[in-house]
Amino acid sequence: MKSLVLLLIPLIVTSIFNYTSGGNFDRFTTSVPPSLACSVFPVASRFDCYPEGTPDQKSCEMRGCCWNPAPSTDVELTVFLCYYPTEFGYRLTDVQVTNVGFSGILHLQTAGGSYGDDVKILTLDVKMETERRLHVKIYDAVKKRYEVPIPTPVVTAKASFPSYKTAYTEYPFGFSITRIDSGTVLFNSSVGGFIFEDQFIQLSSLLPSLNLYGLGEHVSPLKLDFNWKTLPLFARDDYGAPQGLQHNLYGVHPFYLNVEEDGCANGVLLLNSNAMEIVLQPTPAITYRTLGGILDFYFFMGPSPDEVIQQYTEVIGRPHMPPYWALGFHLSRYGYNSLNATASAVQRMREAGIPQDVQWNDIDAMDNLLDFTYDPKRFGGLPQFVDELHSNGMRYLLIQDPGISNSQPAGSYPPYYDGIEMDVFVKNASGLPLVGKVWPGTTVFPDFFHPSAEDYWEKQLRTFHNKVAFDGLLMVSVVTVIH
Repeated sequence: MKSLVLLLIPLIVTSIFNYTSGGNFDRFTTSVPPSLACSVFPVASRFDCYPEGTPDQKSCEMRGCCWNPAPSTDVELTVFLCYYPTEFGYRLTDVQVTNVGFSGILHLQTAGGSYGDDVKILTLDVKMETERRLHVKIYDAVKKRYEVPIPTPVVTAKASFPSYKTAYTEYPFGFSITRIDSGTVLFNSSVGGFIFEDQFIQLSSLLPSLNLYGLGEHVSPLKLDFNWKTLPLFARDDYGAPQGLQHNLYGVHPFYLNVEEDGCANGVLLLNSNAMEIVLQPTPAITYRTLGGILDFYFFMGPSPDEVIQQYTEVIGRPHMPPYWALGFHLSRYGYNSLNATASAVQRMREAGIPQDVQWNDIDAMDNLLDFTYDPKRFGGLPQFVDELHSNGMRYLLIQDPGISNSQPAGSYPPYYDGIEMDVFVKNASGLPLVGKVWPGTTVFPDFFHPSAEDYWEKQLRTFHNKVAFDGLLMVSVVTVIH
């Protein structure tokens, strides 16, 4: 398969920069005769130009894409009748060496995508941040777009002896990353189909192996399936936990770990929190599609899987060390519905000699499903019950929702009025609190990135902890946005 890919993307390498001992990046020039721009690509090397349905020849060619039916043995892959030509997308110009790597300007050369307003001029920043971490950022050169507001490492000088080399094609623009010691190409986006529109961004790349892990959260085997699979990433509470990559669940982690054929590992993070989907195909290759933000990639060179994860958490933040008891035996369910039923479950565990370190209650313990409350009738003795658990060396956890009711009688529900006073709720386009619908009815949502969010949550948790001495909690929510 690799020989087929090389045939489809003929590259003549000309080094134009060589400012470290091994060279850091090269310029590739492509020479693809127009007659070959829509050559009959092997199916595995096609990148889908019509992902939203089954096209016909006219609709495909109106997009500037190639129409060529798959061989009869691939008739089930009708979606790949329409695929990107070799000449599509942006041209890289104005390449400049910077303190941390290089930058350039991307100019749209073709008709662009089919989903809205194309961003015609982009900025490319390539930062060689450490010997084993590369940062590639592509964004609107004119207009500021949303970026994930988390702190990431600030680097002012490029790595002296990087373990990787980067290269780019001027047109159609693409970039690649190669491990210097083995020559393995870890990422190569010079395959076409690069789109950057206001509400649709797409980038594809070849990968070095089929040994891919991550891109959660899905109920699937640990090793991901490359047989034309689409993985949606959009957080939702799907308590049925349906199996399969096509079902998006609670978490959104656009990060993968790829184990190469020689056993070395690399990782890639796309730092983008917009709704997205990721397509895996047996080339092996990956396609990212997202509805907003920018392309903000971090590449981690490992070379061991453990080192990849260490390099990854160096960027996003280290996990907190959990308390020792949190690693013990927990008992949790929705539907105890009363304190008596909860206490009976704990007692049965003791009588049966089953170890138990932690008891949970779900939202059925709340008063009218309101955060930071408990039902005074069904769970009237909850504070004393928690004290009894503590006296037996156990812990108590509860479940809350990040949706705060906005429909209680005036002045009766401090979590809402405190949030209004502190101005911490997510706003809609009109500047008013965004209203959704969760368990208690209409709700508003604290903005976790707001400067006062931590103070807000601390106040609510401390106030409730003075009533019920809980030891921890889980925040989870099902949200329907109303306005």
